[in-house]
Amino acid sequence: RVLPVIAPLPAIMGQAMASYTLCQVAGQPFNPSESVDLTQKAYKRTLDGIKQHAEIFQDAVVQRWVPYKVACHLWGTTWHGRSSVSSQNAGGLVFFPWAFEEKLADTCRSWPEDTPAPLRPENLALMTSGEAR
Repeated sequence: RVLPVIAPLPAIMGQAMASYTLCQVAGQPFNPSESVDLTQKAYKRTLDGIKQHAEIFQDAVVQRWVPYKVACHLWGTTWHGRSSVSSQNAGGLVFFPWAFEEKLADTCRSWPEDTPAPLRPENLALMTSGEAR
């Protein structure tokens, strides 16, 4: 019963050691990713928290303020694919504004395109959908 659980571990360790060795030989840094990359589908789901909070129904408006590359950086580098509240990496993670102006919904709808957005990446925290409520 224990063998099926333990059997893949030497192969995984060997692959990690081989990756490290090849990077050293090539003179490249070995920086393994701590979380899974954010896909386009997951990106759109993570913006649901903002859309519900600010009562914005158009994806294009939220995507203009939080572009895909910025969301990927926040997801992987800042929050490491985990909730900022409970450190869970499951449960429908969404970006949610932790600091926002009063009446954000009205502000977001009437915000001019050529000025800085009321939603900024430094205002977003990654949480499960339950924690965001």
